[in-house]
This record gives sequence, structure tokens and C-alpha cells, in this order.
Amino acid sequence: MLAPGPLAAEPLPFGPGERVDFRITYAHLLAGRAWVSVLPGEPEGRRVLRFVAEARSQGFFAWLFRFRVDDRTVATWEPESGCSLAIEKRLSEGRAVREQSITFDRELGLALVTDPKLKDARFTVGPCVLDVLSAFFVTRLRGVPETGELTLPVFDNGKHYQLGVRFLGRERLDLPGPLGLKVATIVVEPLLLEGTGLFVKQGRLKIWLTDDARRIPVRMRSKVAIGSVSAARGAEALPFPRLLAGFLALAPLVVLPGLHDFANLPQSAFVQVGASFLLLLFFCWRPSARVPFGAAPFDVPLLAFGLWSAASLLWAHTRYPGAELALGWLACGVVYGLVSRTALRTEDREELLRGVLIAGVVVAALGLGQQTFGLDLVPQVAPPAGTFANRNVAAGLMVLALPVAIVRFVRAREPRGFAGAALAGAALFHTFARSAWLAFALELILLGVLGRRLARGSLDKAKAGVAAAGVALLALLMSVSPQGFRSPATEVDRLAAPPKVRSVGIRLAVWRDTLAMVRDRPWAGVGLANLEVYYPAYAHSPRQAHSAMTDPISGVPLQVDQVHNEYLQVAAELGLVGLGLLAWLGARAARLAARLVGQAEPETAASVLAALGGLVGLGVDAFFSFPLHRAIPPLVAAAYLGLLATAASPVGGGESPAPGPRWRIAAAALALLGVLAWSERRLRGDHHVLRMLRADAASEWTRVIEEGAAARRANPFPTLAPFRVASAHLRRGEPGEAIPPLERIVADYPYHVGALGNLGIARLDSGDLAGARECFARVLALVPEDGLSHYNLGLVLERMGHAARATEELGKAVAADPENAFYREALRRVTGGAPSPGVH
Repeated sequence: MLAPGPLAAEPLPFGPGERVDFRITYAHLLAGRAWVSVLPGEPEGRRVLRFVAEARSQGFFAWLFRFRVDDRTVATWEPESGCSLAIEKRLSEGRAVREQSITFDRELGLALVTDPKLKDARFTVGPCVLDVLSAFFVTRLRGVPETGELTLPVFDNGKHYQLGVRFLGRERLDLPGPLGLKVATIVVEPLLLEGTGLFVKQGRLKIWLTDDARRIPVRMRSKVAIGSVSAARGAEALPFPRLLAGFLALAPLVVLPGLHDFANLPQSAFVQVGASFLLLLFFCWRPSARVPFGAAPFDVPLLAFGLWSAASLLWAHTRYPGAELALGWLACGVVYGLVSRTALRTEDREELLRGVLIAGVVVAALGLGQQTFGLDLVPQVAPPAGTFANRNVAAGLMVLALPVAIVRFVRAREPRGFAGAALAGAALFHTFARSAWLAFALELILLGVLGRRLARGSLDKAKAGVAAAGVALLALLMSVSPQGFRSPATEVDRLAAPPKVRSVGIRLAVWRDTLAMVRDRPWAGVGLANLEVYYPAYAHSPRQAHSAMTDPISGVPLQVDQVHNEYLQVAAELGLVGLGLLAWLGARAARLAARLVGQAEPETAASVLAALGGLVGLGVDAFFSFPLHRAIPPLVAAAYLGLLATAASPVGGGESPAPGPRWRIAAAALALLGVLAWSERRLRGDHHVLRMLRADAASEWTRVIEEGAAARRANPFPTLAPFRVASAHLRRGEPGEAIPPLERIVADYPYHVGALGNLGIARLDSGDLAGARECFARVLALVPEDGLSHYNLGLVLERMGHAARATEELGKAVAADPENAFYREALRRVTGGAPSPGVH
């Protein structure tokens, strides 16, 4: 038996200021919190330590069973003698409350107890004894032998007994900072008596202590009647960075083939639902210390940009598309907040980057399979689109993931990462997305300039071999085409093909039109996502815009909803104020990242450089594409910003987690339910849109109307379903049924050429000549050389008895399309000329 004995000569593994926090769980759900701390004290001139143990019920079980636990135990222990001087307990468990005070008189060898539930107040214990809490600390001091038991004299609850502590084995645990991963621990088991009031009341208790001189308690587990209760040290039992990394890896892979928008819509729904769910988890297991807003460097710029975007909906003509986009951005903002509050360690940041890299490699491999072998695992518009339908968006993901692979190789952390870089690089090449190529070239320059100090040693033979193999793999994959092996130079020649050259001209025309829109509303813009509402009124060249933006099958002029330049689009929709806020965010990120790369520890600098490279690539790609209007690029950008923020000034520390206020948890739960319901309606509505379009292609007008109505019931806001339903009614000779949905579209999109034209036809066939005349006149104000609208307006004027005006309009129709026999015949009829040949 080992008595406490004098301990003055032994260094203590604990001291004043130490605090160990535990999160108590049952069935992996929060059940409570426990805190064990050490405080100084000098009663009667003696140096003593005060050990404080507190336990409180929290979480789901406390709420469900209305069972409150609030225990506090304070023990006074003298290091010089190794003996307990006093202990006070206040145990409140449900309706049972017990208060107990014990003072140890060493001279008399007595324990003086004040406890209404004990009959006796004086117990003989000997000159030196321990209370149960002090015994816990003395165990840390003495250590537990691997053979035999550590035995300590303990008095508790009127019982004097020998407490045995057994050695059970060793384990390695992954622990929160600052302890880190794979921490060596020893497992011990104290043989407690029932009713100690310290963590457990009955059953076996196992304790994990660090296998070093301090023997810090990091985990406890107690068997109960059903299952076990666990107490884990650290900020989070939930590995938030790992959850976020999995979220980032999965989001780009979400595809639902049964939808019209089978890629971006389900990805958007996944991002919004996932972000809401993670936010709820964070509020349930958040750090107990309140993290003030503004503690992370991008809090204010992001909030300012988000608030201005939301405010722009107040003056937007049509609010639904802007609200839909803002909801997606809000979800990305939530991800930024979670990353900046939880990814506090280098390992956490590496985990997040690994998630992005995994997504990039999987999408790249799928895209190359589509390109080379014709894989049809997921739908696609033009290979290699991977899981994105649009290969430009797939190229954007490669731009975000490639810096991660390159930095990991340079740091020699994962040489096989170069193979991933080769896959992503080859997929990027085969997308023929020139803006993404330019972005990647600038990323390489950035990594080369800023990343020199991050390389670990010289390029040894093994590393050089891996690099050579990666370059060879890249060259091989770039040479593969559906027709076999071809020189990459031959493939690049495709960029000079007429369609590519023509697309540049179209894009420049759209940019000029957008600049005109910015000049008209320079400060506030037209409102978020309202460019498509106003763009037809700004067509630069009516002839060019009509030919460029016309559906080649139906001939209906298309709505321009993307400028293919995010900065111009932000200026048009949010004004120069919004563009300035975006520039503020970008400038702050660039300055912060450049400073961190130059000054931070190499591991931190490496993760920062990878994130900075991805953000720079995204910024370059945004000059020629529309990444902010897709689901995945803003998500990855938000994670990268959060990574930069936590690398610069980690917030939240390693505090013990505790649930947030109940109103926050309730609000997050309601938000999750709302997002789930809304996402389901969006997905269901889009499924009916796909069925409607298939029926439309088969000329099954009744099915078009039925599926369109189902789509509208699920999601009444998009315009595609009512537009096709109205067209189906016109095909069936039901102009009166076509008018209401077309009027709703025109109310939301007053410059929608297709809706105005069809509304004019419906009114003409219904006998509303004045209404039809107004519609065709509005179309011609937007597209002056549209032959069909001149023809229809001529027919209206003819019925109204305005022969001269009708002749003028029909003449313009013939001039716009001289080969159209119907136009010529109508003109002949009005002018009284001879019949045109071939017209019956």
C-alpha cells in the first residue's frame, strides 16, 4: 500500500491555473459538461491547492427528461504532506440535493463531517487520508504501476477505504489542440465506491491519461445499465474540420439525372442544406467562449457585401432570382464562418484542402473518362464536364484544386499528389476553357514567386522521378482524344475555329451592352440577378444581338442572364458600391495571404499559399466566366477565405464546447427545416420541368400543360414552365388560356421578347387587337428587324383598318426575310397585288 506521504521533494504535474474541460456524452449525444481545475490557497499560512470539480447536465437528454445536474466539489490538499485538509460538496441531481462538508483533523486523526444524511459527525481516519477528488490528483502524481495496483487511503461519504487504481494498457488518441494527433496515453481504472459524486455514481470508470510526466486526463468512460457515458477532453467531440472537409469533397459530386438542371440545382440544394445542418451542429457544440463578430479578418467585408446584395432586392424589379442567388451566397457565408471558427490547427487546414483536392481529382477522372471513353455515368452537355454539365464550370473547379496538389507536392507531403495534379491538369486542358487556362498560368507564376521558401530541401532523385512521372502522365492524358492519340498542338488549333472566334465577338458585344447599363445606374445597379430583366433593352447591335442570342431551333430570342464577366455583372446589378465592396474583400485577402506566406511557419504558409492560389485563379476566371452564379466555386472560395482567416488570427481557441443559447439552436433548426422544404420543392419542380420539356419535344401539348402546372405548384417563381405551358395552349388553339401566364412573365420580365411576342399572338387570336398591337410594338422597340413581329403587327393593323400602316409593317417583314412566302403573300393581299407563287 502507498500512503500519500510527504511530497515536497516531488515536482507536481499540476499547479494553479490548470483547467481540464470534459464534454460528457451518451450515445454520442451531449449529456453534460465537467470541469476540473486547480486553484491556489494559503489558509493559516500553509501552502495548499484547491481542486474544483464541476459537472452540469446539458444537451438533448437534459431537455428531454427535464433532469438537471449541477454538482460542485471543492477539495483542499496540502502538497507538503500529501494529505487532504477539507472537502465540500454540493450535489444537485434532479430533485435530490445534498450538501456535505468534511474537515480532516490530522492531529486527532478524525474526519469532521457536516451532512444531514449521515448520523455520525466524527470518523476516525488516521493522521493522513485523501478525499476522493484529491485522490484523483495524487494518482496523477504517483503514477500507476503496470503490475499491481496503486492503493490510496480515502474517506468519502462516511466510509474509510483503500482506493485501488489499476493499469489497463496504452492507447493513442487523436486529441484537439494543443495536444494534437496520435497522442500516447495510458488507461487506468479507479475502483470507486458508489456515491462519490465525482463524474459517476456506479459502475466501472476508465480514465485515459497522457503517457508523460504530467499525466493529463483526456478521456473518461463509465459503463451504465445501457451503453456507456463518455467524457472527452477538448474543444469538440465532433470533428468539425473533418465534417467540413467531407462536405467540400461531396458537394461537387452531387448530380440528379432526373432533373432539367441536373448539376447546379442539386449541388446548390446540397450546399444550402449541408451548411444549415453544420450550423445547427455548431450551435449545439460551439466553443463556450463567445467569439466576437469581427475577430476574423473577413467578417466585416463579407457581411457588408452580403447586406448590400440583400438590400439591392429592395429596388430590384424581380426579386426571386436575386433571393435564390443570395440564399446560396448566405450558405457559403455560413461555411466561411464555420471554417474560421473551427479549423484552428494546421492539421485542420490540411484536412479542408484535402477535401477540395479529392473533389477535383474525382471530377477530373470522370471528365477524362467522358472525353476519352464516352462514359455516361452522369448526364453532360459537352464533355469533359464531369459532374457540372458545363465544362467551363468543371474547369473552374480544376483551377481551385490544382494549387493544392502542387503545393502538397512541393512540400513533399504527398508525392502522389502530383498524379492528382496531372489528372486535373489534363482535364483542364480538354475543357478548352481559355479563361481557366489563363487562370492556371497565373497560378503557376504566383506559386513560383511566393512558394520558394516552402520547398523542403533540394529536388532529390525520388522526388525528381515522381515529378517526371507526373509530367509524362500529364502529356499522355493531354494527347488522348476520342479519335485516339493526337498532338496537343493539334487540339489547340481548335481555338481558332469560327465558332470560338464568333463567341469572342458575342461576349464583347454583351460587355459593351452591360457597360451601358452600368452608366445608367452607376451606384446602386439594377438589383441582384436582375441583369437578365433589363439586358434586352441594352442590346448593343439589334442585328448582332438577335443573331447571337437566338435559340437556333425555336428562333426565340434568349434572355442573357450571364455576362461572362462577374465584375461587370456585379457593377451592373449591385452598382459601383457593390463592386467596391468586392474589391475591398479581394484586396484584404491578397494582403493578408501575402504576409502570411512570407512570415508564417512553413506548414501554415503552405496551406495559405494553396488557398491564395485558388482564390487568384478564381478571380482571373471570373473575368471571363460566371463562377459566382454557380453553387460550387463560391463554396470553395468561402472555405479558402475561412482558412486564411484562421491562419491569420485563430479565434475560438481550445475552449470547452457548450451549446449556444436555445433561441439560436431553435432558429438554426427552423432554418434547416425551411431549407429542406424549399430545396425539395425546387427539385420536384425541376423534375416536372424536365418531363414538360420531353413532352414538348414530342408535341404532346396536354402533357406539357399538366407537367407545367405541376412544376408551378412546386415552385411558382421560374418562368420556363409558364412560358412553355402558354406556348402549348397556343398550339392547341386556346389563346385565352395562354394570356394569364404570359402576362405574369411580362410583369416580372418586361423586356422578355419571347413572352411579349407570344402574348401578342394570344391577344391577336383572342380579338384584343389593341393589346396585341402594344405587345408587337414593344418587341420591335427591342428588336427592330424582327421579321415575325413586323408581320404580326401588319396583320393587327390590317384588322384594325390601317391599310397604309399594315403595308409598311409587312414591307419591313419581307425586307427582313425576303424568302418567307407568308410575308410576301400578306403584303400582296394588303396591296391588292398578284398572288405570290408557291403560296396556298
